[in-house]
Amino acid sequence: MFARGTIPMHPEDQQLLEIARDLCRKLGYYNLNPNTISWKEKMGIRRLPADHFMILRGDIQLSSRAMGQLTPEEWRPIIASGLIYYKTLTRNSLVGMLTTMIPIALLMPAVLLVSFKYLEGSILTYPIVLALIVLTFLAGTRFLMYPKRLWFKADVEAARILGKESLVASLRKIDQLDPNRTGKRGSLARPSPSERVENLTRTDKRLDTR
Repeated sequence: MFARGTIPMHPEDQQLLEIARDLCRKLGYYNLNPNTISWKEKMGIRRLPADHFMILRGDIQLSSRAMGQLTPEEWRPIIASGLIYYKTLTRNSLVGMLTTMIPIALLMPAVLLVSFKYLEGSILTYPIVLALIVLTFLAGTRFLMYPKRLWFKADVEAARILGKESLVASLRKIDQLDPNRTGKRGSLARPSPSERVENLTRTDKRLDTR
């Protein structure tokens, strides 16, 4: 247990909490209602990366690796992006599931039934089954990458509200806190800080060419 996680709240944590509440008011996220800041080292047996952000029942959870490494104002764009991400995830996660996995789950047995019932012995059976497997794999990958795309969108929205430079600077600073991950790619579902910077740069270039 970290001393920063005990009561009374550390003054810097209180500043972060006020920033989170202020952002919730500006973004209209009144139901998120952050009320505590906690610093986590691990989730289960997995050590959390420096850019970890989660909000659970009003508790904003950050990585202990980043504790004391950023000023409250440097945390502002990071918190803004995290709040936008979780609000969007809550609103759109069911939609994402419905538009990816459920149609595939319904399509698979129907296509297999038709293939084996009406194309039995046909050379078309195996290509159809193979195509269905590939389609299922692609749909599954798209579904798993859905949270990653939401992080990118949340960053773009946070940059639009608070300025791209501040978010990029904070992400680069956080990236340096994980020497083994600096400049590397993230997971299938979660981008690394360097990937988030790259996405903001690409988005900026696309806007410049319009």
